[in-house]
Amino acid sequence: MARGEPPAIQIGFERLPARYPPGYSALMMPWLKLLPEDRQILAPFRTSQTMGWLLLCSVWLFYWKQKQPLEAGAAALLLATLPGFVAYARSAMSEISSIALLAWAFMAAYHGLRARQRKWIYLCAVLLGLAVNVKTQLILFGPLLSAMAWIGEKKQWPAWLLHCAGVLLVFALSASPIFILNAIQFGSPWKTGYIFWVPEKMEMAFSARHFRPVVLGLARELFQHSNTFTATQLFGTGAHFTPSFLLLALVGCAFVKEWKFALCAGLAGGCVLAQTLFFYYADGRMFLPLFALLTPLATLSIAWAAHAISRKSYLFSVPLLVLFLLAIVGFPSQSGYPQKAWRSQFADSLRRIPLDKPRFAPNFAAARELVAQAAAEPGVVLTPINPVFLNAILPAGFSAAPLDGEHLYSASRSWTYGPAEARRLVRQSLADGRPVYALFPAGQDGDRLRLPNLSGYRWNSVTSAARHAVVLRLRPEDSLPP
Repeated sequence: MARGEPPAIQIGFERLPARYPPGYSALMMPWLKLLPEDRQILAPFRTSQTMGWLLLCSVWLFYWKQKQPLEAGAAALLLATLPGFVAYARSAMSEISSIALLAWAFMAAYHGLRARQRKWIYLCAVLLGLAVNVKTQLILFGPLLSAMAWIGEKKQWPAWLLHCAGVLLVFALSASPIFILNAIQFGSPWKTGYIFWVPEKMEMAFSARHFRPVVLGLARELFQHSNTFTATQLFGTGAHFTPSFLLLALVGCAFVKEWKFALCAGLAGGCVLAQTLFFYYADGRMFLPLFALLTPLATLSIAWAAHAISRKSYLFSVPLLVLFLLAIVGFPSQSGYPQKAWRSQFADSLRRIPLDKPRFAPNFAAARELVAQAAAEPGVVLTPINPVFLNAILPAGFSAAPLDGEHLYSASRSWTYGPAEARRLVRQSLADGRPVYALFPAGQDGDRLRLPNLSGYRWNSVTSAARHAVVLRLRPEDSLPP
């Protein structure tokens, strides 16, 4: 997309549909333009960080504009210390971007109901539609738009009905890009990249048999007995929420006054919760939008406790303030992998939790050394490194592809790549006069036995002082010294 091409992934010479919606990639565009070329790989991280800061500032401003400075500080602090928010705000994943759009949609719906102004509900529809282009499953938050039904007089029912239909139309138009793209790529707006790349998993995606493991997974994290490696360990402490935060949100339900908004929000959240509980892969990350949207409920508890303290009522207010303090420092919770219980997120999230994985990025270093050695003669690169990511960072002229059929994209029924395809790719490249390379991170060149062998050609090591990569080139045997 940064090169002006449609959203797609590249494997070899082929342009293929991506598994994920293109909304997050579109949000990266400003950073792809601002960052120098050798640092554009940081664009996903910068995007998540930017959206996280914008979300925190908007939460604070939302309460401040309502002349609630105490609530503004409490809400921003609760969200900023939510372990899942901290982890994914510094990640290369789309979680925070989708949550930000979703939170802004909820803010617009709340303001629209409170001020009885339909324009805010239309804004909610636009924001919710944009969120769908980042994560398609967020379409289940659609019942939030029922807020439009609460605005209007009974005597003006034709206008009321028109606006109810209008907000649905605006939502459909805002969400339409992803469905139009699906129709172009897969022949149906309802087929997605997940169906293209992992059809077997999507066939069993929703089932009643997933309910028990999903609930047990949440319970293990709640009671600090989880021992599952997830993406949260890559970017944070491994925790998504803390018990104190959930208790504050639960107590906050008793202080809800805007019952019309609560009904619409509860209906939307209930639809998402019901879907997620029966999803085959529902770790804490899938529940993160719901955790983030619980922040206003937890804020209600803090506001009530603070006002009770001012009236010298300590019986219930002090325990709530203690919970608030525990939520901020994130105690008790678990961190690292294997997880350690009874940890404080405040301390652990400020540093990287040591993992049984290297901090050094061998694949990225190998790619840089390939460019340093072969930039003058770019060509096809066979490698065990994920070719999609490699093609995203290699300069124009390079085309990365798998060694054989052992790769991350072998589950697709619509696209196949195996030894025959690798051999065909090599023959085509040689016929077109393109160099053919093999790239292995240092110490992983045992996979060279998987390279295709062609009669009259031999894989020869590229002379270099490379420390992080093994680079081979396929050359005619008669051009090599005996």
